[in-house]
Amino acid sequence: MDYNTTTGDVTLPFYSWIPSTIARRPVAAKPPAMSPSDLPVAEVLDLASGPRRREADELLAILGEISGEQPVVWAGRIIGFGEYEYHYESGHVGRAPLLAFATGPATHSI
Repeated sequence: MDYNTTTGDVTLPFYSWIPSTIARRPVAAKPPAMSPSDLPVAEVLDLASGPRRREADELLAILGEISGEQPVVWAGRIIGFGEYEYHYESGHVGRAPLLAFATGPATHSI
């Protein structure tokens, strides 16, 4: 920190290159990465081919039967069933599917 005795200004070295109007500008909240989308489930399933597609169709049926919920695409690539809201002690709040899977070229993540 530098103190200018002539003007009485205090300069912080790290922030000295940022104009004060930018430094005080509020940051817009970005939407959460994990949220349901309007993307059709079939489009996500079509990313898998061959045996992976057959497995994805089986997972779709099994998880749908277990949850009793309709499939919804989350975060553009995850197929989820149902949802819940979580709260951390830090104040962070989010939403996630109750059951979900993501197709991959070699494996699926459940």
